[in-house]
Amino acid sequence: WYIPSGEAFVMGVAFAHERFGRYRPWFRACVAGALEAAQAWGGGKMERQHREKMDGSGKDLQQPLLGTADNRGVAVQETSKAPGAMWQLFTRVLAALHSMVMAFLGWISTVGDWSRLTEAALDASEADAVVVVLGTDGAWEVEGGDQASMELPGAQAQLVERVMAAAAEKPVVVVLNVGSPKAVSGIAGAAPAVLLSYFGGMCGADALVDVLFGKTTPGGRLPTTWPKDLQNSPAVLKGTTTAATTEYGEGIWLGYRHYDRAQQSGVLFPFGHGLSYSTFQLGQLELEGESVQKGEPRYSAGQDVRCAVEVRNTGEVDDSMVVQLYVRQSGADQADNPRKELRDFSKSLIKAGGSARLSFQLSARAFSRFDEDSGCWTVRPGSYDLIAATSAGADAERSHVSIQYGV
Repeated sequence: WYIPSGEAFVMGVAFAHERFGRYRPWFRACVAGALEAAQAWGGGKMERQHREKMDGSGKDLQQPLLGTADNRGVAVQETSKAPGAMWQLFTRVLAALHSMVMAFLGWISTVGDWSRLTEAALDASEADAVVVVLGTDGAWEVEGGDQASMELPGAQAQLVERVMAAAAEKPVVVVLNVGSPKAVSGIAGAAPAVLLSYFGGMCGADALVDVLFGKTTPGGRLPTTWPKDLQNSPAVLKGTTTAATTEYGEGIWLGYRHYDRAQQSGVLFPFGHGLSYSTFQLGQLELEGESVQKGEPRYSAGQDVRCAVEVRNTGEVDDSMVVQLYVRQSGADQADNPRKELRDFSKSLIKAGGSARLSFQLSARAFSRFDEDSGCWTVRPGSYDLIAATSAGADAERSHVSIQYGV
């Protein structure tokens, strides 16, 4: 909503609880401008529970002004309700400046209520196979606002522990319905299979069923590195955040470049990682073109480099495979240069037992660095390794070839 200076808006919501338990209502506001005051209170006999004064200095667009460590908002009051009982929550926000406001009202069951974990464990003990769906939603992961941690909210980690113990030797699949990396080292180590579904939208459940029952194979690859915990992230190690600014201090050491520099320390799943219902084998990366035919792996500055790698599907299922192509300059100072940099990738659907030749083409830009003095990209002559790999991880299958470029 748009709120003129000095005016306020009131929003409210009512809930009917399905079962007896303890529930915590919450409120969170994200604004452009400044809040002079925000308050939330419950209906019935409940009195106003929260009021927070802001300094009026203004906040960035959609920066959460009210929130707890788990990013779920202000806990108004924990209350017990019988099944079917109604509970109301209202909030009033007063704007000190002209403001655009995005606000949330809701409730969550408190972690102290373990009855549903016991029910889940009982169901797992009686089932032939178990699918545990974990995750977040739009209240945790919102555009324009940072998350306070990488932990899965609530008692989801405990849920997996209870289910795994009850399931014994039965097949268990953990589905992560999340939009960003989460700290799931314990879950990934305990569960026989983990499937990352992201936010699949209105047809996500149908797609998930197709994957779980083998109608289609999960062929996705991670677009980001998943660290073991937040403290291993370069954003935490190098960046700083105050109430008004965020400083991006990572420089070029973003994502896999940082983790390569740290010897892959702290990585749970590397960039590009992804398993499916088949297996693959990489052949030798080969150069193509006139320079290779003459037996001279040398390329002049500005000349394109073409190469290819044979990939064989060694499994029993038709499946897709993604191969990444990295470039590494031999002998470069690793204090100032990444150990390798992604320059191309190729994907192919390969029949079971069959093979495909995946091709790559690199321009001069792949062998260049940005020169701040000239304001343009400049070729850096020297020896280079071209690396075909299944991911950025240290244990990824890979094949490489060396060339001279710009010399």
